[in-house]
Amino acid sequence: MTVPSLSEIFMISGEERRLVPDGPAIVDTEGERHDVPPKALDALHYVETALREGYAVQISLLPHELPLREAARAVDMSEDELRSSLPSGDQPMGPDDSDEWVQLDQVLQLQRRVRASRREQRTAERDAYEEELEPDKW
Repeated sequence: MTVPSLSEIFMISGEERRLVPDGPAIVDTEGERHDVPPKALDALHYVETALREGYAVQISLLPHELPLREAARAVDMSEDELRSSLPSGDQPMGPDDSDEWVQLDQVLQLQRRVRASRREQRTAERDAYEEELEPDKW
């Protein structure tokens, strides 16, 4: 498995946090089994792979709501891009009304859409370029 990016945020819903009978588990050095939800195992696998490939890993717990500035930094977008891409009215004010706040799950959904769109665009550009390189069929 290749590390998908240097910055990956994992957030799982309540349904995805449920344990699965005879599902994934972590076994500690004493042989004790600790069941984990399948999606949590994906995050742990990501961390393990990154460490094996020599990356440094920082684990930060993020609240469900973040200041716009912090959310933009977490998903590597500009504040203006993030603000304009979220549905209007979904930026509640923070506890002291000095900051715009956003729902982390909305930010992550937006990030996935942006990444998918960029992948599609790169694929389309590559296909167009390869089409130009094909020899004429006379």
